[in-house]
Amino acid sequence: ETLPSEFSSFDLVIIDEAHHFDLSEPSPRAQALRALASASTHLLLLSATPERLGLESHFSRLQLLDSEKFYSFEAFKQSYDRYQSLAQDLQELLNGDDSDESVSDEQLAKVKAHFSLDIEAPMSRTALTELLLDSYGTGRMVYRNTRHAVSGFPRRQLVTHKIEGAEEKLAWLSGFIKEHKHEKLLLITHKKEQVLDLREWLYRKTGVDCPVFHEDMTLIERDRAAAYFADAEDGAPLLLCSEIGSEGRNFQFCHRLICWDLPEHPDVLEQRIGRLDRIGQTSDIEIHVCIESEQAAQRLHWFHQVLSSIEQINPAAGAVHDRWYQQYLENPESVEAQVKAELAELLEQLEAGRDRLLEINSCRQPQATDLVARVQREEEVNCPRELLESIADVLNLHYEQLDEHRYRLVPSDQMLVPVIPGIPVDGCEITFDRKTAIAREDIEFITWDHPLMQGLAEMIGGADLGVASVGLLPNKSLRPGMLFAEALFSLAVPSSHTQQVERYLTQSALRVVVTADNPKNLSAALPSDQLSWLVEPAGKAIRGTVVKDYRQQISSLVEQAETIATDEMAKIVQPSLDQLDERATIELARLKQLQQHNSNITDGDIQAVDDNFSRITQALRSDCKPVFTAIRLLITYRP
Repeated sequence: ETLPSEFSSFDLVIIDEAHHFDLSEPSPRAQALRALASASTHLLLLSATPERLGLESHFSRLQLLDSEKFYSFEAFKQSYDRYQSLAQDLQELLNGDDSDESVSDEQLAKVKAHFSLDIEAPMSRTALTELLLDSYGTGRMVYRNTRHAVSGFPRRQLVTHKIEGAEEKLAWLSGFIKEHKHEKLLLITHKKEQVLDLREWLYRKTGVDCPVFHEDMTLIERDRAAAYFADAEDGAPLLLCSEIGSEGRNFQFCHRLICWDLPEHPDVLEQRIGRLDRIGQTSDIEIHVCIESEQAAQRLHWFHQVLSSIEQINPAAGAVHDRWYQQYLENPESVEAQVKAELAELLEQLEAGRDRLLEINSCRQPQATDLVARVQREEEVNCPRELLESIADVLNLHYEQLDEHRYRLVPSDQMLVPVIPGIPVDGCEITFDRKTAIAREDIEFITWDHPLMQGLAEMIGGADLGVASVGLLPNKSLRPGMLFAEALFSLAVPSSHTQQVERYLTQSALRVVVTADNPKNLSAALPSDQLSWLVEPAGKAIRGTVVKDYRQQISSLVEQAETIATDEMAKIVQPSLDQLDERATIELARLKQLQQHNSNITDGDIQAVDDNFSRITQALRSDCKPVFTAIRLLITYRP
């Protein structure tokens, strides 16, 4: 269970479709995941069906994330009995006045008595809610989007086709393709061999050359097949997928799914439908199933009529299927009513307890709605399009608009830099429109967080070009010849705890504008967006004259800007210290609560966490410094 030396450490490991890893059983796959987890600082497991291999398998993966919290499978199962009570108490806290963060003595006493929490300091309502969510159930380890909290999903419709034999089934498929020749169709079947046979038959009989998508293809080959299918103008009308096409790929631009066969498990069927049933889907989804045998009819009845897992999502279907399906096959009539009753009861329990906790933890209101609104406002007023267009022009990067929302970026031989991070050698399509990006996953969605923009920011920030400049500031009210210095500072923490400290900094940069005989920061009076319209570039002769004639005054203004930046940095650090102190209180309370149930957590463990927070606090208080990153000199003149 060790990794090669070149893979001995990772900042972040992401495992997609994590339900394939069953850590409750020894296997090379399980050993590899454990080794990766131990070698990574952060671990992210992604799955739409985390309990597909059973609750114990799900628990074994949670242990990778927090072995102290998930120390006993029996204790984990018993905690399910408390979910409903916890969900009710949490709802009472959340239903309070949004403007009042205080927790009453009565509420605090009830929480402490009911959940055995050791809370030494007063807590805000938000902090107490977070502590409760984190201390019970899966806590901070699991987040899940639910349709209760996210809108924009389509309806589903099952369409069945009764078929007599294999030849009639192929003839039906040929006719169906012709009937919908101007639309996109996705076909998923279980085996790769069926995919290849279908492709050959369709080409010989109909002349339709369909791309295929199966497990023996390389990642690049799959990307090309998916992109060919996604192309609205010249793309293929049909994509043939083996079961691997049920996971990880999204085709919400298509709304007709052909299940060439029915999988053995409802979770796998949900994975298939989930390729189309996604945000960005604009049409109702049709799920086409061919019935060619009694066995297929019986399985469809079980999935649709008994489990209700085709025309809607049913989170309890997988567990009920595992428990009852064999009995159903032996005696359908005696089992069906019992299964439906148990399914309804289980769904009610999930809604009231565990699922409710997951929903609260994954989508905190009103914070979530406020965050979405702020992101949307930021995208509207601060889109990276203008900066990217300017940089493309300066660097000689080929930048071409394809339509209203799509653009193409291609590196050129005349670029001023050898390579630009985030752009493949052969170029890529990009968009700044979120809806376009959701509908077309083969198009890069450019935000400030995209590797392209991050790379360009590093190039600009790390280069000497542009860190010092001179501009002319026309103004009728100011005396001609006045000198202003506009200085930019970044907040740096040269400490072994730099990464831990930076997450708590409420601000990472400072802007200071100063002039002689005025001790204040004039950045509010001369905002950057206003200056960007007013300031005129200074010619080479003027730049030389300014540096020569104002040399002593420039040095004085730089010192003045540094003094102001140091003072204003303290105003930024204090809220960061308050935020860090509240996080330390929550973490220590959590560990003390877990210690009551898990003897593996010692007083030394708790003290080590306390000491670590103290070191981070000291680094934030003592080591945080403003670092000069750029300066612009502005000379006033009367227009």
